[in-house]
Order: sequence, then structure tokens, then C-alpha cells
Amino acid sequence: MEREVIKSNVQGIQRILEIIASSQNDDICLSHFSNMDENLCAVLGAFHKGKSVAIKIDSESPTKFKNNLFIRALCPETECEKNIGKNVIPYFEIEKNDYNTQNQNVLDYIQHYILLTEHVPTISEQVKNLLQDAILEFFSNAFIHTECDRVYACGRWDQTENKFHLTIVNIGKTFQENVNEYLHKGFSSKEAIEWAMVRGNTTKKDDTGGLGLSVITEFVEKNEGEFLLISGNGALCRHGNIPCYEDIGQFFPGTFVNLVFNLKDTKQYIKTDENRSTVNFEW
Repeated sequence: MEREVIKSNVQGIQRILEIIASSQNDDICLSHFSNMDENLCAVLGAFHKGKSVAIKIDSESPTKFKNNLFIRALCPETECEKNIGKNVIPYFEIEKNDYNTQNQNVLDYIQHYILLTEHVPTISEQVKNLLQDAILEFFSNAFIHTECDRVYACGRWDQTENKFHLTIVNIGKTFQENVNEYLHKGFSSKEAIEWAMVRGNTTKKDDTGGLGLSVITEFVEKNEGEFLLISGNGALCRHGNIPCYEDIGQFFPGTFVNLVFNLKDTKQYIKTDENRSTVNFEW
């Protein structure tokens, strides 16, 4: 039987949530997601570990989920390839306690699998460091703001469209909960996300932060890439410089982020003070 295609968009995430809700705590066979984008393993892992959703490995489970180490996360005894090919961006998860003491593990993941030459447009070392810090902030903010126990990540290199996907997920407090608690407002999920996307807005008590989202969205705009954020019943879909905020039906109990780099982009990205003769990425 041909399995349904589940893509890295609002409709795809809504479909995963519908499948989980309809399971009524019964096992969900991994083969049901055979035609799902590999980076969305971060979502399945988050619900498996964070919401105790039983995902069962069956005989029809696709090899791609073994290659990216997701099956090993479901069943640690499973043998997987020790040497991951450069076209595979593995499933990764980290607990809060481990992050506090060993965040080098996250940095290694970002450096070794995400910010590779093959996965990003031409960027200077300074821009690479800015992107690294911005991605790292997604992990740290999850533990600071959402009271989650783990953060989950997975990627995919779409060689057909020449795009690189990175998905980061947590199960915890939503944007709406955090922003409303901080501002004493009654924002909807969509309104809370809109507020959080304003540069400098943050619910951190030391009044610093919010730069990671700004750095990523500005890079995506210039790169003509994509950025999708879902939290609660709200979503932000950004294609290049066009943001679209919307209400969604299925509730996401935490935060989902999908970042897409457009690898067809031939521009060179640098900070404006690095080299004025090259195409500048203005921060």
C-alpha cells in the first residue's frame, strides 16, 4: 500500500498530529511514515520521548530511518552504520542536564552535520559563527523558556531541489504561554509568535536574547530560503522576505522549527565590515 506523503510544512505537521491523536495510545508503526521527510523524525522522536507515544519498528520500516539513526533512538539495540554519509544528517537529541554540562555535543552536531560547505551557501567564518550561535540559541532557549526535558533535531539534504532542511523540536510550554505570562496579556498563539519575532523582544528576565530568531530570519530572507515555526495553534511560514502568520487547527504542545537553506543561492555572505567589495550580509 502506498503511504501518504508527509512534507515539512504546516499541512505535514498537522497530519502527524492527526495520526498521533487518532492512535488513541495504540502503537503507531514507523512504516506509516515511509514517505515522510526524514528531518521530521525530530517530531516523532519528541512525541515518542516527550509524550510517551509508542512508535513501533516493523518489518516495513524504511531503511532511511536506520541510516539517519532514528531507529536506533527508538531501539538502542539496533545496529546502524557507524560512518554516516555526508548526505545524511542524523537524528539527534539531548537532555537538559547533558546540555548544561556538555553543550559541546550540540556544537559538534551543528559543526559536523549542519554548517558544512555542502549544506550552506558561501559564507565567511564570521557569518558561520553567527549562524552557529543562532542555531545553538534554539536549543538553549528551549531549556530556558519551555521547561522541556529534551530537544530533538534532524536534517535532510534535498538534492532534487538543492535545499537543506534542519528541524528542531521541543515538547513544553508554547510561545503563547510564555509571552502571556511575561506580558500579562491574552495573546493568541499567532499573536504571541508575532510578538516574539520582533527583534529584541524576549521573555528572558535579563532582557537579552531574541537575536537568534532575527539572525536566522534575516539570513533566510536574503538567501530566499524558508523558515517555519509552529507553536500551540499558531504558525509562522516565511519564504524569503514574505512572512505569513496563521492560526492552525491541531495544537502543537511545544515548538517546532524548520529551517531551509536555498543552496541554489550563489551570493557570498559576509559581515559588512569584512570586505566591502563582496556581496554583503547586513546584520
